[in-house]
Amino acid sequence: MTNENRKTYTAAIDIPPYSLVKFGADDVTVTLATSATDNIIGVSSDIYVHAGNLIDINHLGVARVKFGGSVERGASFTSDSNGNAVATAEGNVKCGYALSSAYAGDIALAVIGRFS
Repeated sequence: MTNENRKTYTAAIDIPPYSLVKFGADDVTVTLATSATDNIIGVSSDIYVHAGNLIDINHLGVARVKFGGSVERGASFTSDSNGNAVATAEGNVKCGYALSSAYAGDIALAVIGRFS
């Protein structure tokens, strides 16, 4: 059985585990999300991937995410400049919500998906 919530891409740059990502220069590459206004498409798996290698991205469902700041359980998050989850503000892209309270440096479960 295939997991249609996950897709394989090519990493445009080195991508750490549990990082938020966006599309790269085309439909088959991804790069780190580095802004709260980026069109975040998912989260990387548990493996550090070097540029040019294949990387699995989880687009929807429950996944582990690295946090770059405090996010309360149930609160939505977006990306900081390092591809880590941080609390959203009005006008930011909301790419998921935390399933437990998390703090900078934590890796915690979250629901991944684009939310308005």
